[in-house]
Amino acid sequence: MERILAMNIALMRSMQLCIQETPRQFHIADWQSGDITPGAQSDCGGAACFAGWACVLACKVRLSEMSNVAIERLAREVLGLSEAQADRLFVFSKWPEVLQERYRYNARSPEDYRVNANVAAWRLEVFILSDGEI
Repeated sequence: MERILAMNIALMRSMQLCIQETPRQFHIADWQSGDITPGAQSDCGGAACFAGWACVLACKVRLSEMSNVAIERLAREVLGLSEAQADRLFVFSKWPEVLQERYRYNARSPEDYRVNANVAAWRLEVFILSDGEI
């Protein structure tokens, strides 16, 4: 039986804003690919998924210095998620199908990145409103 945790909604809201402000720095397939800089107006070359963003915003860490396992573990902790909830949020194939269909997995253009940032914000919103069940 999984323990009941209090989801960190405030952190998820911050993630929504930062991902939309810096859309090139979000990619669901990468725990991290270099470091990300919240609020950066230029492309720093790094990207991260939800777990990476949670770690950076909550703990001011350098993702390039962390293993994927450490990122996932820390993100679950700071977001207040059970393992099942973390899988639903972090694993693309467990997202609602309608969101999977809208995400541009091989983004190349600024428009692709904006679409993906909006889909990511929408994914977080669905997750929040469903208490992590969807």
